[in-house]
Amino acid sequence: MSAIPAELQNDIERLQAIIVGRIFNDPLFSTVTVLDEDKGDRIADLLQALASMTVKGGKKGAAVYVCMPFFDIENPAGPGPRIELSSYVRCVEKPLLNRGEGGSGIHAETMALRIVRLCHDYIIQGLEVTLKASKGDPVMYDNKDREVTVTIKTSLQLDPLRKCALPRIKVISPTSCTITCASNDAVIWYTTDKSFPAPGNAAAHQVPAPDVLVTGDGEAIVTGQGNEIVTPHVINVANCSLVQAVAYPNNNHKVASDLAAQTIK
Repeated sequence: MSAIPAELQNDIERLQAIIVGRIFNDPLFSTVTVLDEDKGDRIADLLQALASMTVKGGKKGAAVYVCMPFFDIENPAGPGPRIELSSYVRCVEKPLLNRGEGGSGIHAETMALRIVRLCHDYIIQGLEVTLKASKGDPVMYDNKDREVTVTIKTSLQLDPLRKCALPRIKVISPTSCTITCASNDAVIWYTTDKSFPAPGNAAAHQVPAPDVLVTGDGEAIVTGQGNEIVTPHVINVANCSLVQAVAYPNNNHKVASDLAAQTIK
C-alpha cells in the first residue's frame, strides 16, 4: 500500500472499518471469529481460529477474514481519475469442528450470503459511494476446510492535483535576473548549467524567501507585514546563457510546475 495518496489511504481505512463493523456487529456472527487485516490480524490467526484454539461465544470452527482493499485506476486518462476499490472477505469453516458439537453451526455459504446482504447497495455517507457485493463459488481444500469469498467493490473520484504556477524569470541585466512564482506556497529551484532544477541536483539552487511569495501578477510580497511590496531577490547569472527553474509544492495538494527557461544572452 505504499505511495498511496493520503486522502485515498483515509478512504481505504474508512471503507475497511465500515465493512468490518457491519459484519462484527451482526447477530449472525456472534459466535464467529471476525478478523481484520487492517488491525494486524494475519492468516496465522485465521488458521488458529479454525483449529479451535480461538473460541467466540463458546463456539469454534468458523472465521471471517476481511482483507485490506486494493485499488485499480478505472479512467487513467481523465482529470482526477476514478479509483475502483475491491475488498475480499474470506468466509472459512472447518466442517468437522464447525458442524459438530461445540461448533458455530454457521456454514461458509451462510456467512457469505449474510455479508452480501449486509454490504450490497450499502451507501457510505460522507464518501457518497455505494458498495456492491457478490459471492464466489465454494472451495474445498485438501484439509477439508471450506471457503466462500465475498467481493465488495466501490469506486471513488479523486480530485485532480493542481500544478504550481510556472516560475517567471525576468532578465535584469546580462548578469542578473529575478525568479518569482504566482503560487505563494511553492519553493523555486533553478540552475544555470542547463541541468534540470531539482532539489536533488547538486548544481541546483533554491530561490531565497520571500521571493516565492507573490501576487498574481508576479510581484513579490511579504505576508504578515501588511502585504508590503518588495523587490524580488536578484540572482547573479554571470557567465550563464540559460536559466531554468521549477516551482515545487510545500504540500501534497499540488505537483511541481512545468520547466521555465529563459535565455540570458
